[in-house]
Formats: sequence, C-alpha cells, structure tokens
Amino acid sequence: MPELQPHSPSEDPLLDLPNDPDIATSGLLPRKQELHKKFIHTLQQVLPHLGKDESKIVSALIILALKLEGIIGKEISEKDSKLIEVLKDLVINDNEKKDSAVKIAERLMKSNSTEN
Repeated sequence: MPELQPHSPSEDPLLDLPNDPDIATSGLLPRKQELHKKFIHTLQQVLPHLGKDESKIVSALIILALKLEGIIGKEISEKDSKLIEVLKDLVINDNEKKDSAVKIAERLMKSNSTEN
C-alpha cells in the first residue's frame, strides 16, 4: 500500500469532504478525523430515510454533529431542542450554509448508491 503524503487526497473521497470549500461552508462537519468517519458512516445510514426534505436533512446534520462533539447527550432535552432549532434556522436562512449542508447529503447519498 502506498504511503499517504501530507495534504494528498485520501483514497476515500468522502473523507475529503472538509477540503471542498462549498461543503466546508456549512460548518457542520466534525474536525476530528475519527469523529468525521463516524459522522459520514452514520449519515449514510440515516439520510436514505429523510428523503429530500432540506429541513430534516439540516436537522440530522446538526443533531449528529452535536452528539458526536458531546454537546448534547443520548436524550435530547428541551434546552437541546431549542439549540437545535436555533442552529437549524441559522443554516436554513443562510443560502450558502443551506446549500453546503444539502451538498453534503447529496454527496453521501450518491456515494452510498454507488457502493450498493
């Protein structure tokens, strides 16, 4: 197996999502590599059940990011729900961030369909 060089694209294009400026704009991708892998894997399982509803997609991205970062726990409290709604509204009302979040979902769905 060839040695990976610093700043070289990874073999898995999904791991390069944060390097795509259009996608990084959303600010919803975890920064730690191990969290990023878990984020991608979990979204690939969840997204097929959400359809094309942008609000649900954005909510899923936010909830997963907050859970992986340890900001919200297993049970979502009323306070957590308010935080999720505020963040969702911020993303949905900012076309650049919303488009970025939707691109994340589209890319994951596309890669998921090519793997199966």
